Amino acid sequence: MTRIPLVALACALGALALSCSPASGPVPAARADAAPKTVILGFDGMDFTLTQRFMDEGVMPNFARLAERGMFQELQTSNPAQSPVSWAVFNTGSNPGKTGVAGFVSRDFSTPRAGDPGTPRPKMMLGFAEKVPVADFVQFPMAAENRLMFVMLAALGGLMAGIVLFKLLLRMNGVFPILLALAVGGGGWWLSTDYADGLPADGELPYVVNPMQGTNFWTYLDEAGIRMRGIAVPSTYPPDDEGPNTELLSGLGVMDIGGSPGTYSIYTNDTWKFGDSKTNAGGRIYKLFEDEPGLLQAELVGPRNWIEEIDLQLPIDALKEQLAETGLSADRVADLEARLKTANSARRSWTNDSNDKVKVPFTMQLDTEAHAVTFTVQGNTFRVEQGGWSDLMPVEFVLNEQFSAYGVANYHVILCDEEETRVLVTPINVDPLSPPVQMPISAPYGFAAELQEQIGHAYETLGWACLTNPLKDIDESRFPYQSFIDDMVITEGLREE
Repeated sequence: MTRIPLVALACALGALALSCSPASGPVPAARADAAPKTVILGFDGMDFTLTQRFMDEGVMPNFARLAERGMFQELQTSNPAQSPVSWAVFNTGSNPGKTGVAGFVSRDFSTPRAGDPGTPRPKMMLGFAEKVPVADFVQFPMAAENRLMFVMLAALGGLMAGIVLFKLLLRMNGVFPILLALAVGGGGWWLSTDYADGLPADGELPYVVNPMQGTNFWTYLDEAGIRMRGIAVPSTYPPDDEGPNTELLSGLGVMDIGGSPGTYSIYTNDTWKFGDSKTNAGGRIYKLFEDEPGLLQAELVGPRNWIEEIDLQLPIDALKEQLAETGLSADRVADLEARLKTANSARRSWTNDSNDKVKVPFTMQLDTEAHAVTFTVQGNTFRVEQGGWSDLMPVEFVLNEQFSAYGVANYHVILCDEEETRVLVTPINVDPLSPPVQMPISAPYGFAAELQEQIGHAYETLGWACLTNPLKDIDESRFPYQSFIDDMVITEGLREE
């Protein structure tokens, strides 16, 4: 399975590699006492005593050499001893009371009502869902801020460009160049209208806010002119504007393309599987049927279509505002309530029928004699033998004309014989070449793509790097232990390239 070479073999979640290698951007003049290059390797959950024993026994000679050349000391963990807590402490040097991160899960209270002070509910501490102005993330902000002015300027600009081209440069005479210029202006109006129509109706984008508070230590380095590159840095998603001397790829906390910590999918034609189901660890199992002999048709499930969600929610909000007005007649109230009931029903049906997620169809051609499956996904065809893994393959989830979500995923054939075909599709990672504008995974934004260009292949961006969830669901997923081990061995081999 193709994975970023910096993932630890022992499933060291969110491995941290911070190095003072060159970063792009302006850099203050070097000081006479410039800091030497330093490499920090961080492994989540790595036991000091066991590591020391393995180094003494010669099992980990590379670590032993690192310890001899540098430093190897035991660190006291945070309280509570959980990954998000510890990494927030490490990044800022502050205790959990100051970072605001006290575990994987926090509490969120419902809106207080009469007799109810608010009911606490679990809330993931890997990122808080918020909304931000779409104008901050699109090529033409005016289209979101002042639609009418944007369309008028586009039409006027097209008209003027047409006049300059046909009348002045090409020196065409008569009314014909004016008609052509009007056509160009009409084209500008049509294109600008189409662009503005593709923006969310409420003018906002879904965004995830990093719950960690405090100042990261590399912020001080950046201000001092010290260059830093961080790879798979935990508790930094989404990254802030880290400064001109810092390049950072986020680690633990980065979601999959659907906005979850890592949803995997199992596709099977098992005779004894009766319908689709969800697993305890966040996976999905899909029952497939051979409509044609040897051919299975399935769908990759992507992100929630928040564009459609906004279009469904705005009428509901508007009707509620109208119902809140005073002095309405009984007939008016009855009419508004009926329309609100219809709008709510449409919203529920959209969610309950799984229409809220963007899906991409793909096919699996079964070769049970050779125990292999040929996949076709959006024009890409590749063959995977039983027990084998594909490379990270791209997929595009189209929300509308303006917004798409690009992802990459691996396909693993667990079983392919006359009795059953069972395929695992890993959590669909954010494509480092083109992260959604509202899901930045690196700072600067293009650093993730630069890394892929440097290493020559796609890599995993999901913060939870190992396939532990299918193992947790082994009774349902039937994901073999050997497959997990093979995946880690392949990962280690790629790290050695």
